[in-house]
Amino acid sequence: MTICPACSPEHSNKSLDPLCNGERIWTTFLFTSFGILLGGWVIIFIYEVLSELCFKLQNIRSRGTKENTRLKQKKLLHGDDAADYDCNWLQEIKNWDNNIISGQTKMGKSFFAVAKSKRRFWFSLYSVVDIFTISSSFLAFYLNRSWIGFRFLRALPLMSIPNILQYMSVIERPRKIQIAQLASKFIALLLTASGFVHLVENSGDFFCNYCNAQELDAFNAVYFMIITMTTVGYGDFSCKTYIGKSFVILSLIGGLTIFATTIPEFSNLFGTKGPYFDRYHRVKGRRHVIICGHITPHSLAAFLRDFLHKGREKMEKLDVLIIDRKVPDIEMEAILKRYYAKLQYFVGSIMNIADLQRVQADKATACLIIANKECQDASSDDSANIMRVISLKNFNQRIRIILQLLQYHNKLNVASIPGWNVKSDEVICIAELKLGLIGMSCIVTGFATMTQAWPWRYLYHRGAGMKLYLEEMPPSFYGKSFAESALVCFKLGVMLLAIEKERKDEYGNTRMAVDIVPCDDCIIIRGSRAFIVCMSSEDANRTIHDADVTQPLMTQQSERASTPCYQRSNTFLEEDMSSFDSTGMFYFTPSRNIQDAVLDVNSLREYHNIRHRPQTVQDDGIQCKHPLQFRDRT
Repeated sequence: MTICPACSPEHSNKSLDPLCNGERIWTTFLFTSFGILLGGWVIIFIYEVLSELCFKLQNIRSRGTKENTRLKQKKLLHGDDAADYDCNWLQEIKNWDNNIISGQTKMGKSFFAVAKSKRRFWFSLYSVVDIFTISSSFLAFYLNRSWIGFRFLRALPLMSIPNILQYMSVIERPRKIQIAQLASKFIALLLTASGFVHLVENSGDFFCNYCNAQELDAFNAVYFMIITMTTVGYGDFSCKTYIGKSFVILSLIGGLTIFATTIPEFSNLFGTKGPYFDRYHRVKGRRHVIICGHITPHSLAAFLRDFLHKGREKMEKLDVLIIDRKVPDIEMEAILKRYYAKLQYFVGSIMNIADLQRVQADKATACLIIANKECQDASSDDSANIMRVISLKNFNQRIRIILQLLQYHNKLNVASIPGWNVKSDEVICIAELKLGLIGMSCIVTGFATMTQAWPWRYLYHRGAGMKLYLEEMPPSFYGKSFAESALVCFKLGVMLLAIEKERKDEYGNTRMAVDIVPCDDCIIIRGSRAFIVCMSSEDANRTIHDADVTQPLMTQQSERASTPCYQRSNTFLEEDMSSFDSTGMFYFTPSRNIQDAVLDVNSLREYHNIRHRPQTVQDDGIQCKHPLQFRDRT
């Protein structure tokens, strides 16, 4: 080796221990490790070649005798005994193979013995670490000399710590496993790089006769690598060897790559994930309902419009929770803002116990599982919803479940779920609803006609949307008969169905009695209450309290929109009324062409505008299309 001109021999040996007598034998340790690595590979190669030759020769010799031996064994074992013998023999081989493959048994801990490719395993990472660290320990004991060497490579097996923790069931969640893998990989690479810097800086460059060596402890080496990979570089420590400087240049490129990939993953795992990953905080006195399954903005808006209607009781203290795997899009966020006080969204799965605990499914009033009505495979969608029911019942058997299914034969699978309660839990089958509508045409005469003609459909929807309300009669109705009061209410757009008033029984006790469509002798008195059928409670209050008996009809609007839809209804009036039979109970549908039955966009738009336009009492010149048609009051 050449000696640097600026270095003296005394300075070149300052990093050696006095017992070394100025002699360095690090090459002995290094070449011994390389010799073991290459020699082992050669031995493995020769062994595999000889094994392959012996195997081929054995197959050639035993090809003829193998079948004869097997037939003899089957002759000794008759019938089922022969089959049992083959099955037991194969099972023993499988068990032995599983014991070898498993890393949790004594036989499976010998990784080299179970490796499929011995040569590839010999040059694997952990094998190289063992060769360069274990062989140096034995050689140091033999030579009575030690060398720092490649001891820092023992930090690389730290990357297998997450696998060990999974074997011991210490970490099971995916988030914890990812954190453990990233942390172990980062720490292992950092300690390995620091160990290499510690080696070359304390030893010096061999081509400069080790004159540029410096004393650098392990802690400062780790500190130096951290500030180097983070590109901070305070300058309090620096490499003096050329090998160390070259390694730092390469580690800068690798450090930037590691930090560019590791830090964002750490920030995603430890950072906040937004409001959709929080936990539901239940307020005392409030209830909540969970919605899961196939949730779309269209189906959710229609459901909330009916479920959170103001006419429903006890809706003020009810929260609706949505749990789904997807993060809500812009359209879903618009619905969340519209029902901000009632609706909450959570990202998760109903199959995960941790997500069920987040939404407090054990304290929920009910859980609604919505089916995908537009899916191509109805059986798979029903199976997924049934699995959600099983997950909920395993978590809490007392929770009420309302399930939507697409096929009726899957209801049998739901009934066999442990914890399913026929009294509280319900199944809504879409196929049964469709078949029920078809069957209604056979039971209810004229049902198909109602679904085809717009006037009949309009009357049906309007009647189905009405509700029964109980209101106290105003003083303007006192002294009037039930018939007069019913006529006034009918002209105001509501229907008076019954009267509740005080009445004495046979014992002389006063009690409240309800008379449904009483006779003319029923007179409205103070304290009487009316059962009214109308669209909403606001209409009932406004109609009853604003009524004037002397002038019951409100001022009619002089202008009325003359639309084709109204003219079409008037022209069809005589035809519709003439289609009734003599009893007036049956309606005969005239034959019509398929082109006339197809609805276009313009007719739908006209019908929608007419339906949502506020109406007053109709003019005298326009007859009512149906005797039970009610007029809205503005």
